[in-house]
Amino acid sequence: RSGWAGKTRGLNLGGVRVARTAWGDMTEANKAKLIAGNQNTIKNEKPAAAIVPAESAAPKQEPIKNAEQPASADPALQNRDRGRAASVNQMQSIARNPDYMRLGPSRTPDSGAPMVFAVGGDTNKIAPSSFGANDIAVMSDGQRVPFRYAVVDASSVEPSNFADGATNPAFASVAPGTIKALNNGRTAGVRAAHEGSKAANYTAELLADQAHGVSPEAIRNTPNPMLVRVYAEQSNTGDMAAKSQGQGLGMSASERATQDAELMTADVLDKFAPGDIASAGNRDFVRAFVGKLAENELADMMDATGNLSQDGRRRIEAALLTAAYGKSDLVQELFESTDTDIKAIGNALKVMSGQWAAMRQAAKEGSIDPATDMTANLIEAVNIVRRSRAEGSSIAELAGQGDLMGGNYLSELSEGFLRIFYKGKNYDRARGGDKVIAALQEIVTSAMNTKAEAGLFGDSFKATPKQIVESARSKIDEENK
Repeated sequence: RSGWAGKTRGLNLGGVRVARTAWGDMTEANKAKLIAGNQNTIKNEKPAAAIVPAESAAPKQEPIKNAEQPASADPALQNRDRGRAASVNQMQSIARNPDYMRLGPSRTPDSGAPMVFAVGGDTNKIAPSSFGANDIAVMSDGQRVPFRYAVVDASSVEPSNFADGATNPAFASVAPGTIKALNNGRTAGVRAAHEGSKAANYTAELLADQAHGVSPEAIRNTPNPMLVRVYAEQSNTGDMAAKSQGQGLGMSASERATQDAELMTADVLDKFAPGDIASAGNRDFVRAFVGKLAENELADMMDATGNLSQDGRRRIEAALLTAAYGKSDLVQELFESTDTDIKAIGNALKVMSGQWAAMRQAAKEGSIDPATDMTANLIEAVNIVRRSRAEGSSIAELAGQGDLMGGNYLSELSEGFLRIFYKGKNYDRARGGDKVIAALQEIVTSAMNTKAEAGLFGDSFKATPKQIVESARSKIDEENK
């Protein structure tokens, strides 16, 4: 929103337009109405300023019950793949030249000193004299997180990964007093800068700065000094990592898809209509998904006219693909690679992703027979095709090899999906993309017609997964005759 001042172009969701200059002045209730497509007049109201008593400005580090258990799952604190090249490059850049002006006092989590917390609320590892001023950080969703500046030994703060991308086992520790980083890249970078004797300028500017409130004496007495923002563990939410990210390192398509797939809940998928995501029939679906995003992500989803942008389309497609077929390198190949060896099959998976995701959700909820969720078999068949293309091996050969470790051969269901992709005894004739789509559509339709249990007297017919796949294959075979 910071770049919208003075512009008159608006955000249009389902016919509702709001001038970008007015967005920041809206109440949260009115923003919700906008996202929901409410057609009523939206009043511009200034949100009431929060009054924070001085004594409550610092986070109260009260012991947490059952401190031996982590307060939140690791994905809540690290939702990125810090081992990928882009992440390593970012951390190495900080390690070579840590810029205190970008690692100093700040009220936003995506810039400034790393935000950290102590497991169990035990901050005894930080000397009282090393604490400084109190302040508040504002997360991307508006959550206000009280914190207190402190200078600590950089090696005492645990990031999820080190600056070379290697995983840090200590990040998983649940021992009380473990200091964990919310901003892992900055933490790893400053740690590495001290280790490589590249932090002299950083330390000099840290000493000269009075804004953080930590005494120069305390800084001089701290080995490998690093300015941090200590907040209470109780402030962590299930999406803390996502809310701490703004203009920092962008996520890859597969990383973002993994995160966005969690937003493809039943109430969103129920609004999906087969066909183009940007069509009028999917306006409610797009609105429902966009309504779950943080405010600072809305601009990327829409173009200048307020319609779904190309980036927005690709993001939703990737999220649907992950929700449908699970987290795998398949999303990376289809959305990050310039070329793919499974173009026809990949396109069919994209086309069917919304319906397949809805079927999986129904199976998960138990409204249909859970056994009809054959995603694992579908992906196994897709991976055999990918491997065949990559290695130059025949599909027939790979399908008959079996697992050398366990001796397991391709299951009947996985073979059934291969037969949907290919004709011929030796899988030597690829089917057209339209045939693959038709077969997957038939499988989804049949699965959605099943019930979790048989009828009261056991007289309800329930097709088995094998029957569903064989029926879909038979139908596209008959169309070829």
